[in-house]
Formats: sequence, C-alpha cells, structure tokens
Amino acid sequence: METMNLPVGMYEQKNYIDELTEKKVTQYVSFEPKTKEEKKILFKAMNNPVKHLKDCINMKVKIQNVYCEVVEMTDNETGHVQVAPRIVLIDDKGVGYQCVSLGVYGAVKKLFQIMGTPDVWDEPVEVMVKQVNRGVDKNILTFELV
Repeated sequence: METMNLPVGMYEQKNYIDELTEKKVTQYVSFEPKTKEEKKILFKAMNNPVKHLKDCINMKVKIQNVYCEVVEMTDNETGHVQVAPRIVLIDDKGVGYQCVSLGVYGAVKKLFQIMGTPDVWDEPVEVMVKQVNRGVDKNILTFELV
C-alpha cells in the first residue's frame, strides 16, 4: 500500500469524527450566548471575524467580549508545529477583531487581572490598538487602555 507524504503534524492520528462533538477546554468565551443574535455573534467571532487586529493599529476598539482558542501553526519550511493563542476581541456592536498574538494575549490577561473578565464589566472597555517594536524584524501587537 502506498503512503502519502504529508507535511509533518498534518493529519497525524487525527480523529475528525470524534472532534465534531468534543467539548474543547482549549478555548475561552467571555459570555454565554442565550439569544439567536448572541449565538450568531459568537459563531462569527469563532469562525470568520470581520477584522484583523493588525489592520487596526492606532484605532480605538470598545471591547464587549473576548473569545480565545489555542491554534496550531505549522512552519512551512521546517514542518515544526507550535501552538499559540488566537484571540478575537468583540466590540459593543458585535464586530470581531482577530489576531494570533502573544502580545495581545498578554494584554488581555493583564486587562482581566485589573478590570475583571467582561462578564462583570458595567460597560465596554475602550482600548487603543498598538504595535510595539522589539528589535530587528520583531513587532508585537498589543493595546492600551483609553
């Protein structure tokens, strides 16, 4: 029997059928959607957010909710697989701003430590999206409280 040469990390021991109904513990959602409209907002944030956070540098975003999941990223040259946080900031109008960024993850973590999680906020938290240079060819996406 001939075997296929697939990139390292792809399709290895993957059980797609079991994953369809598996409850993921590698994700965080700051709200429990109850209405159909809230469920649509969450699905869009999870599946296809409207904006990329990197395109919103120096723009303000009013964060209402946060979605975060762990994703695998494969280096095309080496085949090395890494995991990273994929974060979607959901604004007060239900628009999602996505990124895969340790800088934004760190900022969200600090935001939660200081302000609590979005489920306890009285109103959306306004932030300014920033890009910080950390050496040659190393830019980090983050945000500041406004």
